[in-house]
Amino acid sequence: MKVPKIEYDNVTKIFSTRRQKITAVQDFSIAIEDGQFVSIVGPSGCGKSTVIRLLNGIIPPTSGEIKIDGVPHGKKKLSKERLKKMGFVFQEPNLLPWLTIKENVALPLKVFHMKESEDWERVDELLNMVGLYETKDAYPTEVSGGMTQRAGVIRAMVHNPEILLMDEPFGSLDGITQDALDMEILKVWEKTKKTIIFITHNIDEAVLLSEKIFVMATQPGRLISIQDVHLPYPRELEMKETHEFIDFSNMITNLLGELELSIIK
Repeated sequence: MKVPKIEYDNVTKIFSTRRQKITAVQDFSIAIEDGQFVSIVGPSGCGKSTVIRLLNGIIPPTSGEIKIDGVPHGKKKLSKERLKKMGFVFQEPNLLPWLTIKENVALPLKVFHMKESEDWERVDELLNMVGLYETKDAYPTEVSGGMTQRAGVIRAMVHNPEILLMDEPFGSLDGITQDALDMEILKVWEKTKKTIIFITHNIDEAVLLSEKIFVMATQPGRLISIQDVHLPYPRELEMKETHEFIDFSNMITNLLGELELSIIK
């Protein structure tokens, strides 16, 4: 039987404060195949971001097990080789203002001590792929928000990780720029076939990008539905106008609406 690229097995994360214990994620179990593009959606506070922070070792699980390629994380701090398998794209690009776009993108190569010429050639290849080559010597304050976000995406990819973790990367951008970057990330995925976990509040965005959508609920954060997206690739923005897309998006929206109503009741 084929081993999943990523597996969460009954993972629970409890945060303790002086006054109470908060269950951010409870009994979370999913399997993601190699090269799959999946999204996680759900109300605020359902533990979406916690799920990927557990995967990249920023926080440890309280119970349960997380595996990559069938190998458990273990209880120790993740090794550099294991961390190298992953790239993380934040909600904000967090570029260093005193470095150029190219220097910012190349930072992971220095962190992981990657000195091979093909590794450094990848910097220019990625800059060219997302239309940033002509502005590679500019500083973050000299380019648009969309450009800095593009730089943040390819910075996470420059060390050639197998897994890309994206935590609402385009949520702060206007709709037109968000649409453009959604299409960019689809092109990147179609070329590289990296395993991508994409977190978003935008249901249309999740449907447009993903092969599979995991729907989470709050109190406590938990998985309540897994939906396969049966829409053909390659996908284009015009697909949002089709009945199939609209019906599927409405189904996810209505499911989340029922969750919110259950909380109010």
